Amino acid sequence: MALAANGTYAVAARTGPVTEAAVCASLCPVVTALAARGLLSGRLRAVQDAGAGLALAGSLLPATD
Repeated sequence: MALAANGTYAVAARTGPVTEAAVCASLCPVVTALAARGLLSGRLRAVQDAGAGLALAGSLLPATD
């Protein structure tokens, strides 16, 4: 999974704005935690849920310019 993430970041950085690719790449831990929650029935504490929500909301801020 990490290889696919790094590969897609490299392609995105070469073909589009690096700032947008970096924002998407910074969400990798959030995507991993949410995938574990959805696919493996992993549990997140309330503070982790809040952190994931804030990270996703923060990634939308550059898109609202």
